[in-house]
Amino acid sequence: MTMTAMVQRLTGAQWPTADGRRLRRRKGTVLLAAALIAVSGCGADADSPKGHDERMDKASGVSVFELVITSDLWEETMPGGINSDLGDVKGTSPGGKLADRGLKEYRLSGAQLVEYLDNIETCGYGGWMETSGCGANGTVLAKRVYDEIAPVLDEISGPRGPDEPAPRVVIDDTTVEGA
Repeated sequence: MTMTAMVQRLTGAQWPTADGRRLRRRKGTVLLAAALIAVSGCGADADSPKGHDERMDKASGVSVFELVITSDLWEETMPGGINSDLGDVKGTSPGGKLADRGLKEYRLSGAQLVEYLDNIETCGYGGWMETSGCGANGTVLAKRVYDEIAPVLDEISGPRGPDEPAPRVVIDDTTVEGA
């Protein structure tokens, strides 16, 4: 059975007219229906990573979140748009060996972290229609950053104490843990 015949059968491609005659839908209409059926199951919209909604809730309650990355990685994963609160976030020197390697520290409020996390989730894990505006390497970069931030957010279990440091993610493959 051809795809056209299958879609005609599934969609009832023959309609009675007012005087009882049956008309076939035009082939273009049937092909359009087939294309819509195919697109709806071909990654136009993808599922978020497991636990994403809980991460968004936790992120919204964070007072400060420190992200230490290169400035070009920040620029590539930051949402563009006039309504973004992230345009005001400026990278500062994290000090020590991290600064020597050209990394910057970006301090995000809970609201800013929610916006950033939402953007990198969409670019990293969205379907092909959602990721179309994420740049040539945006999907890979966003996925990498999301996958580094996610476990840190997952570990948050309540308010941090006054002596506890802010949650921090360092993305630099040359850095030894604790640098």
